[in-house]
Amino acid sequence: MGANNWMHCPKCVQEHTEHRDREIRIAKNLYGVIPVAEYTAAMEKAEAIPERKEPTFRETFDIGMEEDGSFSVGYSGDCTVCGYSHRFEHTEEVPL
Repeated sequence: MGANNWMHCPKCVQEHTEHRDREIRIAKNLYGVIPVAEYTAAMEKAEAIPERKEPTFRETFDIGMEEDGSFSVGYSGDCTVCGYSHRFEHTEEVPL
């Protein structure tokens, strides 16, 4: 049996979070250095960095038993934006 799924890429989510946190830290360092209106605008801009709405990580997985008694699981996932990918394969003989 096989299946496909789309989800948010874990690497893209991590990079987005790190970028947003970095921009918020930079804006916080401006506190007391620039006028209040500029500080507020910088914080609002940093906090409003948008997350990607559409899923970009395609997952494909297969799981099943063969007639010879072997059981296998296969998984692959690839991001269409950042290129991150992950693969997993496992097969074992099942006592009959």
